[in-house]
Amino acid sequence: MSPIIAGRFPLERDAQRALEGLRHQGFAPDDLTAFFVEPQVTRAKHSPRNERESVDEHAGAFGQAIEAATRNDAAQAAAQRASQVRPLRPLRQAGTLVAVRAAEYAKRLIAVNVLQAYGARDVERADGTWIAGKWIDFDPLIPPRLVDPPAACERWISRREPR
Repeated sequence: MSPIIAGRFPLERDAQRALEGLRHQGFAPDDLTAFFVEPQVTRAKHSPRNERESVDEHAGAFGQAIEAATRNDAAQAAAQRASQVRPLRPLRQAGTLVAVRAAEYAKRLIAVNVLQAYGARDVERADGTWIAGKWIDFDPLIPPRLVDPPAACERWISRREPR
């Protein structure tokens, strides 16, 4: 497993500029990759269960009245639950993800600073399999482990190209 720093860019041109900035900071082309991530939305789920109590069919009219009331209660409960099921925030927002393989701690700090200086959002730290310049086991369904980056250094910001 390789330590990876990644940042999401809403615009591909910003991702390309960040890749140039990372190359300028000494990262090898095999240590950099970029790819588009579709948003993965999860939904709140309810376990399926029978809301209706079982009623003895031989209970006569009294049993039928209880069964009708139970159905009504179950329908109201189901309608209430349906109104509460809403899409949650996507695990990942759509955009171009720039990933950097950085084994040394100092390189990870540089990667975080450069990605942030170029406008990366959701900068994350991951461990993954990196082969031939690609993060091959990236899983968009795994929530990102966002980093709390150090303040970006002026020397990286000053080298940033104008937009």
